[in-house]
Amino acid sequence: MAYQQNGISALAQIPALMYSFAPTAGLTVGGSSAAPTLAIDGIHFLLSATTDGFDQELRWDAQSAPSITSAARTRSPKLNGTTATPTVSAPTKVHFIAGLSPAPYLAIIVEYGFNSYRHLYLGGMDKIGGYIGGQVISGCDFAASADGADYPRNYRDPAHQYLFSGFQALRTPSEAGGVLVDHANNGVKWRTFACPITGNPVDTMTGSEAFGGFSDEINDAYVARGIGTFAGINMLVPIQLYAPTAGGATANFAPLGNPAGVRMVNLSGIDPGAQLTIGSDTWYLFPAFSKKEATTVGKSLGGWAAEETSHVIGYAYLG
Repeated sequence: MAYQQNGISALAQIPALMYSFAPTAGLTVGGSSAAPTLAIDGIHFLLSATTDGFDQELRWDAQSAPSITSAARTRSPKLNGTTATPTVSAPTKVHFIAGLSPAPYLAIIVEYGFNSYRHLYLGGMDKIGGYIGGQVISGCDFAASADGADYPRNYRDPAHQYLFSGFQALRTPSEAGGVLVDHANNGVKWRTFACPITGNPVDTMTGSEAFGGFSDEINDAYVARGIGTFAGINMLVPIQLYAPTAGGATANFAPLGNPAGVRMVNLSGIDPGAQLTIGSDTWYLFPAFSKKEATTVGKSLGGWAAEETSHVIGYAYLG
């Protein structure tokens, strides 16, 4: 397990920093510092940082893996500004957290000044069942819009993307991330974090999805109740993922296990960026977007969000 923090001023600096950090954690890199790849159980993923207009993006793309059909990405916050021109937040730090057990993983947490974050994850599953693969990629984003009708936005708004969350409206399947589940009884190997959200989402699944992250409800109660004020504890919640075995209201759900090295956590009473030591393990805790008492945020005069909130929802990484 390993942890590293670097000061940065642009997302474009992150791929080269990852290229030099990952081998210190025992991970296998390829390519070059300008276009680095990271191997998870034999499949290489390319890390890239691009700018397209106001979209400043960091993403993972699988290389030479035709069964993996989507990328995972995160974009810098777009706040305030004018209706046509949002203010894109500049990154100030990047945190790399990696390990090899129970499966290889690398988390990239981008910090935009105090209490503003984005997350991008690549790793393997701590599996339930005998399937092959288990490579999983995911990113998180706060919904960005200049449409005043979209506000106020709640931290549970389905337009946001939380890590490993399937029930969201922001992403198309091609950039929603997913998990590789290669099994004779599974007809769709690449399970995307992109489930329908019209009507009852469970009833309208097609049988090609995976879900289980925050706002998918299945693990949310553990986070909501995962604090013990009297005992002074906050529970680290494994993010158990599930896949529908078919589409429609009669679908059953197969447990897949949880992504390695990451947990959900209720950040009540915990500062952003805190470290938690349990025995010989150190966990690094960050808000999903921004820790706030407020559960909703309003729009700026220019129409974009004035700020972001993920309330007390956060992630803990084993470093």
